[in-house]
Amino acid sequence: HSHSTMSKSFIKVFLLDDSAKTMAIDKEMTAKELVTIIAEKLELTDNVEHYSLFEVKGDNYKSLLDDQKPFDIMSEWGGKDSSNKFVFKRHYFMNPTDDVKEEAAIYLLYIQALDDILKGHLYVTPEQ
Repeated sequence: HSHSTMSKSFIKVFLLDDSAKTMAIDKEMTAKELVTIIAEKLELTDNVEHYSLFEVKGDNYKSLLDDQKPFDIMSEWGGKDSSNKFVFKRHYFMNPTDDVKEEAAIYLLYIQALDDILKGHLYVTPEQ
């Protein structure tokens, strides 16, 4: 079957607070292009390269490579019943010297830290 150049598909991308953005994307769009669009929607402008799209299967997070096509990955999930999803988050934890001033960036770091603590990835002593 031939793909028209204008073929669009809807994609839902979650944040770690379980909110989601649904958008129409071109089926040829790369993960890197999608990250840029999501960053714009979230009003993130600094260090956009620090963020990635992750494919989530169960508890397994896999970062998409820049040139991977989210649509192709989605089409392997097997339809609406799939519990797989895409999550937008930082792909490495920040350097304490990183200066994060943007409200959107601070919020995303906050929900990611919270998520890591709840999942036991970050160890926090009770005093903290």
